[in-house]
Amino acid sequence: VAYQQCPDYKKLNGGIVYEIGPFRIALDRYNLTNNYTYNGSGYANYYYWQADPPLTWRLGIAYRF
Repeated sequence: VAYQQCPDYKKLNGGIVYEIGPFRIALDRYNLTNNYTYNGSGYANYYYWQADPPLTWRLGIAYRF
C-alpha cells in the first residue's frame, strides 16, 4: 500500500443538554460548518477514502428510574 495522506480539515460538532427531575434531553449537531469531510484507511493492496455525512443531528431523551 502506497502511503497517501488525507488533506487536513476541521470539523465542528456541538450539543446541548437539559435536565429536569428524572428527565434528560440532549440535542447533538455534527459537522456544523457543513464542510465536505472524509476519513480513510489502508486495506489489503489499496487505500480508500470514505465521505462523512453532511450536517446531521441526534436527539436523545432519557428517564432515570
